[in-house]
Amino acid sequence: MSESPPAARRWFRRRPVKLLTFVVALPVWAVLVWTDPDERKGMKIFAA
Repeated sequence: MSESPPAARRWFRRRPVKLLTFVVALPVWAVLVWTDPDERKGMKIFAA
């Protein structure tokens, strides 16, 4: 019955940070999306 807590996400992988980088620095946002292992495949295609 010992469940491990979910791994903490890094601050730059959080949704508000991604939204801000999308608005301010689109190339940085694309790199964040491409390198995020938890991001949906459709979003990675959109970032390409």
